[in-house]
Amino acid sequence: MINYYKILGLENGASLSDIEASYNKLSKELDPANNDNLEFFVEEFALLQEAYKALTGKEPEEQKEADINTSDISDVFEDSDSLVSILKKFRASEDAKKLEIIKSLEAFKSNNETYQQALSMLYKKEDIKHLESAAENTKSTNLKVPKESLSSQNSNDTTPKKKKDSSKKSNKTLLFILAFGILFFGAPYIYFLTKVSTFKNEIPRLVDETEYNQNSSRKIWEAKFLENHPEIVAKHIIVGAKDKGFNFKESDRKYTKDSLINFFIYSKTIPVVLYKPDFFQCVYYNAVNSDNFWNHYIVGLGKGKRNGKPLPPYLEMLKKTKKKHRVSDKEFEEFIQMVGGLKAFQQEKPSSIDDKCKKCIENYQTAFETNTVAIVDFYAFVDQYLGAKKRIGKYNRGILEKYNSKYKIQTAGMNSSMRSKLKLKIKEKPLLTSNEVIEVFSGFKEGLGDISYSFNQSEEDLTPLKGYVNEIYASYYASNSLYNGATPYKYCYGASNNGYPSKVNIKSGNSDVIVTIKKQGKVYRHAYIKAYSNYTFKVADGSYNVYFYYGKGWNPKKFMKNTNCGRLVGGFVSNVSVGKDMYLSLNNQYMTYTLTSVKNGNFSPKTSSINEAF
Repeated sequence: MINYYKILGLENGASLSDIEASYNKLSKELDPANNDNLEFFVEEFALLQEAYKALTGKEPEEQKEADINTSDISDVFEDSDSLVSILKKFRASEDAKKLEIIKSLEAFKSNNETYQQALSMLYKKEDIKHLESAAENTKSTNLKVPKESLSSQNSNDTTPKKKKDSSKKSNKTLLFILAFGILFFGAPYIYFLTKVSTFKNEIPRLVDETEYNQNSSRKIWEAKFLENHPEIVAKHIIVGAKDKGFNFKESDRKYTKDSLINFFIYSKTIPVVLYKPDFFQCVYYNAVNSDNFWNHYIVGLGKGKRNGKPLPPYLEMLKKTKKKHRVSDKEFEEFIQMVGGLKAFQQEKPSSIDDKCKKCIENYQTAFETNTVAIVDFYAFVDQYLGAKKRIGKYNRGILEKYNSKYKIQTAGMNSSMRSKLKLKIKEKPLLTSNEVIEVFSGFKEGLGDISYSFNQSEEDLTPLKGYVNEIYASYYASNSLYNGATPYKYCYGASNNGYPSKVNIKSGNSDVIVTIKKQGKVYRHAYIKAYSNYTFKVADGSYNVYFYYGKGWNPKKFMKNTNCGRLVGGFVSNVSVGKDMYLSLNNQYMTYTLTSVKNGNFSPKTSSINEAF
């Protein structure tokens, strides 16, 4: 319902005299003839007349011009005069003549749009009261300039007449160009600003009018909602909702309309925030469609269950998936989100009202029907996804077991301090990493379509681990040493040094060394000899091979090799080398090895290996 009082800027029940006064005022401001016949003013002027007729029961009369005595006023303009020429004549006239021009424009403006525009500009730029005062003074004094005065002025003028006339003409030309520029560009701009100001003054009334109409629409659609959908209202009353299901966001109620004001070369776009006319109609349908959606999640499918009633498709899907794969409700919801949410199982049933309301309300819920093909795709997707998850999970567990096994072997015997240092090294360059593996489910085009998903697949690279371990041992045992004559492998080779009648004496150089004496391929004697020390082995007569294992820093936990007696552990951490004497035969003899460089020496060790020496 249109509020005609509001259109006139009045309170409801205003008196007839107030209606007449407001109409007379607004009709002048909104008269299209005074506003370039812009569409906006045409519409508003028509609405204003409609309101006047509705409230007074009278047809609006044409505005009457103020009574002006035109009998003694001549029209100082010609029919061909433009806005610019009128303003030019005004500027070039004396005050008395200017007043005459004003009165002439007032007398004849009703039938001439150019006169109306000129008069509007002059009203804003000129002090009319000043002109009237100046005209009165001119009449009272009636000043005249004596001819003698003029003659005197001329007699004192020494400038050649021709040059003076030329100068006057040049000045007049410049003044004319300047005046023309001001009138041609300035006067239209002033008029343009008037139009902009008039429009801005109307904006509050327009906003109020659209708000009033929208609120009237709300009463209609809210009443219809309460009458037609009591089941929705009842549900919202139970949970204490004040809106009773007829809810909306305030931010959705308004929209911005850009209005263009232009005149001559000037234009301006003015944004106006108005209330949407069909908003509450869309609120009605959104409430109904949303309730339908959230009531059933997905409607239209389901087999007969309890009491012969079908389950909503969402519940049917949940039940089947949990039964087949033993997933939780949370996991099922995650599957729903992975395929696009519940809307993936909907087929919209668009209507003209839905198309309109999508633009009116953010996240508008349209009417829909169930997409049965999408449900078929969903079951297939869950099967594929869980199969891939199981396969990659098994692979990852295998990689982890392999990693843990190798890590355990390499770090056996490490104390907590060493393990902490190792963890820092691994953190800087992880040995166990993961790569993203992308899988694709190919559904029907009419269903879910193609769906991509991914898993993290583990990968291990333990190549650097041995190096990390050796670095830590080297640092920790860098200065560690055994006592001279120690037998670190006695658990495997024994510690005996009894023999007769031969002896083997070892004099070490600048490096610690472990000497092994092998007989028939087996370690017969072994001992740790410190740098710059000596040690004597007692052996029986026979043939032997002698091996020299050099190094620095003794690590008692270092793995050397697997032997018949188990794992052989203990070794040097740095500067490691292995040498040998190919053959030694003793018969009640004393043999000395000096492990330093000697001139003309008779012993040159050959290169060997850990496996051979032990």
